[in-house]
Amino acid sequence: MDSNSLVEGLKESLSNLQAIEVEYSSISSKKRVFQLKGKLNGFIYVGTITHYPYRWGITKNTVDKIKTKGKPWCVILLYESPNKGYVISSKDYDERTHAWPYTQGGYKISNGKSLVGIPKFTTVEKLFSLLFKTFLRTP
Repeated sequence: MDSNSLVEGLKESLSNLQAIEVEYSSISSKKRVFQLKGKLNGFIYVGTITHYPYRWGITKNTVDKIKTKGKPWCVILLYESPNKGYVISSKDYDERTHAWPYTQGGYKISNGKSLVGIPKFTTVEKLFSLLFKTFLRTP
């Protein structure tokens, strides 16, 4: 499965939930940012990796654009399947960027120490629950 398939699979899985609508956002020309509407209102930025070792790149400029919207947001890091990954809240993102290597306009996050304490999901239902908790805590 390639990165685009992972993202499309995630969009489809979330869209199948009756509680939310999932729309591409113009924030990312690479179709990695989605706006959620309905029971969850905010943005998700999706990073993907299809093979081990798991290393994701999160573009700082994209996150900065999301922040200007004034809505809750988070980063989802997918690996192996559309329903397997991590949810990095905006608060965790802001608190951890100092510890992540920064190169070529983005933060490089790897599996292991970079993600200690970051919630993990293996089903779309668990992802929805994590998103709900994350968006609820966002000021």
